[in-house]
Amino acid sequence: MEPHEMWVEMRRYWRVAVVAVLGAILAFGLSFAVPREYESTTMFLIRAADTSYQHTDANPQGNQFIDLTSGLTVGQTQVELATSRTVAEQVVDELDLDAPENDEEQGPIGKALGLVTGGLTRGIAYITHGHYREPDPYEKAVGEVQGSLVAEVQQNSWVLNLKCYAGEAEEAQQICDTASQVIEAESQARFRENAENQVEFLTEELTRMSNEVTAAAQALADYESENDIVTANDALNSLDAQTARSVPQQIQDLTIDLASEQARLASLQADLAGTPEFQTSNQQIVTGRSSTDVETSLNNPTYSSLQSQIDTTNANIASIEAELAQLQGLMGDLTVEDVNNQQVELLGLQADLDAANIAYQAVASQYELAVVAANGSETRFDLTLEQDQPTLPTYPARPLRYLYLFLGLFIGALAGGLLTWMHSHRPLSTDEEGDAVAPPAADEIDLTEMEPTPAAETQRIDLTRLKALSEQGAVGEPPGTGRGNGGESDLHG
Repeated sequence: MEPHEMWVEMRRYWRVAVVAVLGAILAFGLSFAVPREYESTTMFLIRAADTSYQHTDANPQGNQFIDLTSGLTVGQTQVELATSRTVAEQVVDELDLDAPENDEEQGPIGKALGLVTGGLTRGIAYITHGHYREPDPYEKAVGEVQGSLVAEVQQNSWVLNLKCYAGEAEEAQQICDTASQVIEAESQARFRENAENQVEFLTEELTRMSNEVTAAAQALADYESENDIVTANDALNSLDAQTARSVPQQIQDLTIDLASEQARLASLQADLAGTPEFQTSNQQIVTGRSSTDVETSLNNPTYSSLQSQIDTTNANIASIEAELAQLQGLMGDLTVEDVNNQQVELLGLQADLDAANIAYQAVASQYELAVVAANGSETRFDLTLEQDQPTLPTYPARPLRYLYLFLGLFIGALAGGLLTWMHSHRPLSTDEEGDAVAPPAADEIDLTEMEPTPAAETQRIDLTRLKALSEQGAVGEPPGTGRGNGGESDLHG
């Protein structure tokens, strides 16, 4: 295709380019009617501390396995709480965001944009709800702040990101700073509230365990007093001193030890049967007008301790039985006196007292840690603010004006193409048909002025033949139609 032909073809689609450019300019201009939104960000860290009021083992918490899913669950909970109405209300109260704006501080452009934005808001309200009602300033401010808060937990991490949006950079930073402080304080307050509830529960448990220890100690003392027996420790020390005197005495001592361990085993098994394997705690998280019940199930340290003692006692019984079998093999037919029933009963009472003391110490350890947590000095899972100050944005994050530009360009190109198609397929009007210029007659063409080129020579020959036919009256219509008075005529043979 020749350059001039390409230019002619392109001129047919000038509407596409013009309308596309106009659409891009219009869309880009409309983007300035959309309110600017600056983005300020801050970061929280969900971390595991060294102790917890729910932890009762004597071993350090840092040397034990920490479930990562617990931290992620807390993070997902914090995401919902960070964007709650409670946080938004405190931010509005702290920054006084419901105060009326001063129209005098706005320039003409700001006022114009405000009118456009207000018109769009009212139009959307009428289209959506059928009417428009001016919102309460406080409710409007709370809704805007709540909608501007975006919280998310980074994947496979314990990092919580908080993003805040506002029409001015400084305002976005202030909202983000205030919201982060409120979220951190709310997290600590909820933890302390849970710890206080745990303290209240453990206080009752501690009283019950103390009564059990007192009852076991009283039962042991009463039995010793009734039977005129020395304390259990003294009796055991006395027996230990006689173990080396003779084989029969050793057998008697081992028999007593065996009975003691069996009594201890029975007592531990009884305590284990009455001790739940898991501890369940319920808490209610209130967010605005909704509430969520969370049930937490943890291993009961008392149950684990009793199970460990039972395993140790079984091992001691097996060891004593093996030693007795060896000594009885040495004695042959030698008989041994039966175990003193009073001593067995005494050791059983001592085992009950020991078990009660262990349970009491476990609950007391939980109680102490719960008191520490209630005072706010330590937490297990804590939402900690990792930035001293949120970021101050330089440029607005919204709207993305280049998207408006590209969208306007695309829609304008489509509209221009449609206009071009409609123009090319429209019928000619009467005036346009009258303005059409008829081609010159064959006798009006000056053949001597044509350039001496092969194409011009061919055209000259054709026109000469056409002129001759015209003089003979064979052509009754304008040249180029191929039809005369007598029918069709082929000028090119």
